[in-house]
Parts: sequence; C-alpha cells; structure tokens
Amino acid sequence: MRKPIIAIILLICTISNAQKTRCFSGITVYFDSDMYKQKYFKLSLGIDYKVSQLFKPEIETNFYLGGLNDYEDTNAQNQITILQRNFKGYGLVFIPKICLGGDEDGIGDGFLQILPRYSITKIEGKGALNYLDGKSELATETDIVKEYRQSLGIGIGFTFNLSDENSNALAINLYYDNIDFGNVLSNLKYSYRDYHTNQVLGAGVNYYFGFVKKKK
Repeated sequence: MRKPIIAIILLICTISNAQKTRCFSGITVYFDSDMYKQKYFKLSLGIDYKVSQLFKPEIETNFYLGGLNDYEDTNAQNQITILQRNFKGYGLVFIPKICLGGDEDGIGDGFLQILPRYSITKIEGKGALNYLDGKSELATETDIVKEYRQSLGIGIGFTFNLSDENSNALAINLYYDNIDFGNVLSNLKYSYRDYHTNQVLGAGVNYYFGFVKKKK
C-alpha cells in the first residue's frame, strides 16, 4: 500500500508548476510509558495545497515504529527467557489544515495552524521469545498479528516561513493521537495484559519544500 501512495505524492510534487502545492517531510516523537524508553516514532511524507490563506489541506503518508520494554525471566529449566514485542505501522492521513493569522511574505513570517487528522493505518505487531543458556541462544519463538485501524486525532502548531524567494517553511507541531497500536501487542500469544497507545501526546517538526519562486 505505501509504495504506490509515496510514488503518487512524489509525482505530484515533480510535475506541479503551481505555487499552491508543496511537499513536506517530518518526524514526530510520541510519549507513552509502555514503550521503549517511554516513546515511539513516526516518519512522514506528504503534500499540502493552498486553497486560501485560511485553508491548506494536506495528505500525509507515514511510517510508525515502536515497541514494549523487553521482559526477562527464568523458566523451570533455569533458562533465561527474553520477551521482545514491537510494532510498525503504515498510514494514510487526511488533514483539513486551518491556518490562523500572519502571512508568508518574508523570512520569519508565520501563522498558527490547527490540524484535524483522519488516519487509516495498517499495523503489524511482532513478538519474539528467546531462550538463552548463559550467553548462548537456544531457541526463538515468534508470533505476528496484523490489523487495520481508523482513528481521529488533532494537532496544533506554528509554521515559520524560511525564504523570501519561495514557500519553504518549518512547522513545529504538538499532536493528540488516537491510533491504538497496543491492540496487536495485546493479542500476541506471549503478552500477559492489555496495552493501549491511543490518547497519546507527541511533538514533531515538518519541513515544507516550495520549489516554485514567489510572484513579485
């Protein structure tokens, strides 16, 4: 699913000769107490289109990566068991971005943006139970669970213009995300309780590429 979507976005960015369309890429960190070191990550790629100064909808594709903290124990045969569980997700997001205040005429100009988000995400959870005898690995058992999720979220941020010549810009955003990656982790046969990653806060940056010069 993700390869055709990315190809379409790159094609639109390549052939577009209008100032209204921009590509963007970004990275976001989400904070959750069950995850590795209390966080997981999202990489994104997309386009925005300027309908008006107030309304600039976006389409975003993304890749999520995260996992639970490793769990170590000793079984009845005095073997060390290490349980590892992680997830990845590929998503498509529709964002009717609303921009409030400011303009994009010069360096440092900017505006507040509100980012309602509707997401469709393919999620894969993978578990591995490793049996160790001292430092030697004896065996590994694995399990995989997959599902699709739809969700609604919201973001808020500020965009700064970076150029007088084009519409290059940097956005700093805060997100309230509602994608539950925990369900695939809960359904792995090695999990012993339910996990949830919905209603999670994140912080990220997006860089917008304005390839066409502004009209003077």
